[in-house]
Amino acid sequence: HECDVGMVFGTDAKIAEHGWHVYMDDQSYFPPYDITPSVRAEVLDKYPEIADILNELVATFPGGGELATPEIVAQCQGVWQGLVAKVDIDKMEPEEVANEYLVNKGLLGE
Repeated sequence: HECDVGMVFGTDAKIAEHGWHVYMDDQSYFPPYDITPSVRAEVLDKYPEIADILNELVATFPGGGELATPEIVAQCQGVWQGLVAKVDIDKMEPEEVANEYLVNKGLLGE
């Protein structure tokens, strides 16, 4: 028997491109690499509306900011794989991908 195994980030666009299967780490062997928005306190003090804007953005992803389960993490990684694929594989500009996502989620007007 042969088995090819590799370690990749769950957001890697090549996962979907090659049809690879990502196993859930239900034993928490690997440390979490949660994508979390962060803002310096002085910026948030000056522009408090940023907190609501970031909360709206986080809410567009599976789980919407709730405590992440392995299933929710896998769903979020799928969303990010799609976004990363548009840049890495489809060669779209990151700004275009971000704009498209925000428009599709109703956070920006067309």
